[in-house]
Parts: sequence; C-alpha cells; structure tokens
Amino acid sequence: MNKILISESVIKENVQYIPFDIEGENEAFEDMDMDEYEAMEVADAIAKKSGISILSDKELNGLLLDNNEIIGALWISNDNEEFSFDIAISPKYRNKGYSHILIKKCIIHVRRIK
Repeated sequence: MNKILISESVIKENVQYIPFDIEGENEAFEDMDMDEYEAMEVADAIAKKSGISILSDKELNGLLLDNNEIIGALWISNDNEEFSFDIAISPKYRNKGYSHILIKKCIIHVRRIK
C-alpha cells in the first residue's frame, strides 16, 4: 500500500484557518474588506468553480486565508445521525497540502461534538 505524504514545507506560513460563525463575532473579518455574508459568497464561488455542490444541510464552518484572501472553505453537516463534509480549495492553491488543514479541522470538530 502506497502512502501519500504531505509536505508541510509547501504550506505558506501566512495561510491561516479561521472558524466561521455567521451569528458570532469573527474578529478576522475586521482585517478584511468584507463581512461574513460576502465571505460566504466567496467560499460558495470557490466551491462552484471546483464543481462542488454544497447541499443545504451543510453550513460553512471555516475559511482558509492567505493574506486575508479566501483560498478555501470547509462545510460540515449539522445532522446528528450522519456526518458529512465538503471542502473546496481555490484552483491556484490546489496540490499544495491546504486541503489537509481543512480535513484536520473537520476531524477536530467531529471529535468535539461526539
């Protein structure tokens, strides 16, 4: 069985994950030129460009930023009986290990709610 290793060296230091809560205070948006609703639109556009259809049972859970530019997003289902998630990464940031960050955050979220 072949293992795929993700090189952490390709992940830029200024890329950060921020949790997303439409009803809460998101301090990260103070540094950006957009509000939470605009961020949701950008995340949805990245998913659409990637050919990913986000179902209505999923909510935006987190954003991946590079110098305050949204480059990826994580959506998680709120259904207590079944768990599912979607991630989307902007095309120019693919194959660099960024999806790994989103998957790690998803696993942390699942462990917290179980």
